[in-house]
Amino acid sequence: KMFKVLKADKDAYITNRFIKTASSGSFRTGSNVGGAGTLDLFKLYGVTTSYENSPNLELSRLLIHFDLTFLKDLVSQGKININKSSFNCTLKLFDVYGGQTTPNNFDISLFPLSRSFDEGSGRDVVYYSDYDITNFSSASIAGGSWIVSGCGFGGGAEQSCDYITASAMLSNSSLEVSQHFNSGEEDLSLNITTIVSATLAGILPDRGFRLSLKSSQENDKYSYFVKRFSSRTAYDSTKHPRVIVKYDDSIQDDSQILRFDSRSSIFL
Repeated sequence: KMFKVLKADKDAYITNRFIKTASSGSFRTGSNVGGAGTLDLFKLYGVTTSYENSPNLELSRLLIHFDLTFLKDLVSQGKININKSSFNCTLKLFDVYGGQTTPNNFDISLFPLSRSFDEGSGRDVVYYSDYDITNFSSASIAGGSWIVSGCGFGGGAEQSCDYITASAMLSNSSLEVSQHFNSGEEDLSLNITTIVSATLAGILPDRGFRLSLKSSQENDKYSYFVKRFSSRTAYDSTKHPRVIVKYDDSIQDDSQILRFDSRSSIFL
């Protein structure tokens, strides 16, 4: 049986983190952390204020892309059938705990991306002073700005959007995949078989994935800070993001044990 590990070829997180300065402060919507060792998912509500002491909403969203060339080649060669029940793809992200406070009792949602993103080389995760693309305002140098800042506009695969929530070719069923975190220290493990299969079939674009807190939690009046996963540039390669692909490509040949009045398979 096939067992293949696909590595991420780009990842980053985008944020509008509000950084205080001596005089006031500002949202760092142009900052990039594509070169950072962790993927930080968080939401802060009312921790900082601006505009006549109104509470600020600060959050992050993760972007990640995997090289699917290996699978595309196998599909074109007829070596795997993405419609078989044995074809399975699981996204794995590994928790990074450094003694920091972690949120609990929250959900992470994944959607396929509609727009391509540039990873960037920023590394400053304290003051967010490295300005590069991708960031909260822009997806890529070629593609420019997100339709809604923060990769914030979801829609059907057949329309212009930042991330894809459904597709008419998939009976418009929701493409959201989610996981609940009880303690906040768990690893992420999501079954993304439907999304990968649709991508290999040309139904969905090969742009990667967007991960965020569930929309209801992004919009509530609580803070969730901070859930950290290892990025593809982390020192420990055993913790790098991966997609685990499993497929039963075994061949049954009964030529040596043929029996009368019994269904058999012969492989040529």
